[in-house]
Amino acid sequence: MKRLLILLLVFSFSFCLNFGNSEIEISREWHISGIPADNPEIDFTGMLVANTSNQKVLRIYAEPPLTIHSEGDEVFVSYTGPADDGITFNARAVVLVDYDTDIENDEPLSKEPINGSYLVMWNEDITELSDTLAFPGSTLKTMESVLAWLNDNLEYDLAYYGLSKSAQDVIIEKRGVCVEYTHLFVSMMNSLGVETRYAGGYVMADEWQPHSWAEVYVDGQWIAVDPTFNEAGILDTSHVVLSYGNDSSDLYDKVITYGDSFLASSTEIDVINEHEDSKGINVELFFNNETDTLIVEIENTRDEYFFGTYERAVPEGYGGQERKVVLLEPGENYRESVVFPQDLLMPGFSYTIPARASFNDASDMENVLILKEKTGDDSGTCIPAIILSIILIGIFLSQIIKNK
Repeated sequence: MKRLLILLLVFSFSFCLNFGNSEIEISREWHISGIPADNPEIDFTGMLVANTSNQKVLRIYAEPPLTIHSEGDEVFVSYTGPADDGITFNARAVVLVDYDTDIENDEPLSKEPINGSYLVMWNEDITELSDTLAFPGSTLKTMESVLAWLNDNLEYDLAYYGLSKSAQDVIIEKRGVCVEYTHLFVSMMNSLGVETRYAGGYVMADEWQPHSWAEVYVDGQWIAVDPTFNEAGILDTSHVVLSYGNDSSDLYDKVITYGDSFLASSTEIDVINEHEDSKGINVELFFNNETDTLIVEIENTRDEYFFGTYERAVPEGYGGQERKVVLLEPGENYRESVVFPQDLLMPGFSYTIPARASFNDASDMENVLILKEKTGDDSGTCIPAIILSIILIGIFLSQIIKNK
């Protein structure tokens, strides 16, 4: 039997993300200038870090004269007193980021919408859309449904950076950056009576960047949801929270002086160490040679509901790539089948096709061997096989060039 090796091994999906835990250091600096010499009193408060079930503060360092205080899930630094022009404050926090959930109950939706601030206030269009996506008996399935709609219908547009558009604008324009994605998600969940808050911090996207996402209150706990990255429940551990609010306008450092002062801040983030953790999820790949079908099975060994980011990649033409949030019920087995096209599998040849699937940190990869027995006269088969090889190599090389 002749053998044809398919070489499409270039996956652009983010299988390198860590969903286990990471120890991260956040360093913040604030510089205040323009303080009047005749009345140098200032009142300064700076956001430092959040301390939650998903992000536990291990150590905090604040250079005098700063003081540290907590308000709910947030940690701030502050100073009140005289200051010279050009004063600088510094503080650092080390946190253990480990997103996990313990969702035992899936609550039905409330019938009472929650009024939000201007930037996340719902209107008739938002309410009608949310109602069509809702599962009245399941808050978790509703979260999954709303998140899928946002991922399918909003376009990420860097031109919106710094605009902080309201949810009512976003539902019309259907584009934006993380702020707009989060404003609309919060608004949609509020319109369905689900308590939601706005989270602001940083995330790794080529480099550390300011980012925002949301948290939804379900079963007595806050469940993280990132509509921009399309993650829920267990976010990748590059998500570092500084502060919470109703919307983007609530997150800021502040200084009060008796003159026209200027406040500038900078943030540096370093990963100290990180570890993978499948958190009770198993992923396995199988291939059925009789039906030319790739089967992905995901097993939830936990006795709780579990949100995760599912990714699957096989070569284009054989199913391609997919990324979505999947909700698993307690003990549920999730299965997906990908049927390979018959017109790409010629008799008389064998094929080796790479396939990979992951669910957060649990993953499996197989080089699927497909044996296609010769049926009848296969004269002329060599020419199509050569042509197919040339096409596949061409695609392979173009993907390499594209990814450089």
